[in-house]
Amino acid sequence: GTGAAVSRVYVYTYVSGWGEEGIPSPESAIVSVQPGQTVTLSAMSVAPAGAYNIQTKRIYRVMSGTSGAAYQFVAEIPISPTNYANSIADTALVGVLESADWVEPPTGLQGLTGMRNGMMSGFLGDDVYFCEPGRPWAWPPRYRQPTGFKVVGTKASGSSLFVATKGNPYLMTGADPASMDVVKMTSRQACVSKRSMVDMGDTIMYASPDGMIAANEAGAVLVTENLITQKAWRSFNPESILGAY
Repeated sequence: GTGAAVSRVYVYTYVSGWGEEGIPSPESAIVSVQPGQTVTLSAMSVAPAGAYNIQTKRIYRVMSGTSGAAYQFVAEIPISPTNYANSIADTALVGVLESADWVEPPTGLQGLTGMRNGMMSGFLGDDVYFCEPGRPWAWPPRYRQPTGFKVVGTKASGSSLFVATKGNPYLMTGADPASMDVVKMTSRQACVSKRSMVDMGDTIMYASPDGMIAANEAGAVLVTENLITQKAWRSFNPESILGAY
């Protein structure tokens, strides 16, 4: 090569036969490269064990020490080779690494709920998780929303996700998981039966210890307050209630 040398760092990702891309590998050692020189990558791993249908690897590189720079796409190669020779000029690179934190959903995630803009949600313990829009295999940890109470169930309504818990209900609204507006409702009405939850269009109804709750953006209201006493309600075993519209 000729000219001033630059320092580069390389990573690679696994890609499934369905186009699912995962998180990048650990960074390579820093290598000094002159324009026109060939860099040979070696010791890349083959596909991980398991039924992931991994078919290819995508290679990316970045100029080391460049503040705020993104990894740029270099090439996509079959999964078997562990070496790759790269002499592509910096000016010829197109595309950047998007999957820096695209991890698989946490073990035990439940309550998968489809939302607008290709989003999906799920919950585990006290936390609500969101996938990368349009990429249901990718669940970045930065999209996790804690509630402070064990989540019982969720329902999507418009651009909002209603979250029923064993304490206060929550409303999570937004078109992108990176900018969700999370509101803890003031009414402390727990949900005692996940299967009692019903989407009524602009309102979610569910069974609480005190009666039937109707919840929307305005708040949560005990709609059976003047219809049935708490004692009579509890005699119905509200934990067993199934809701239907």
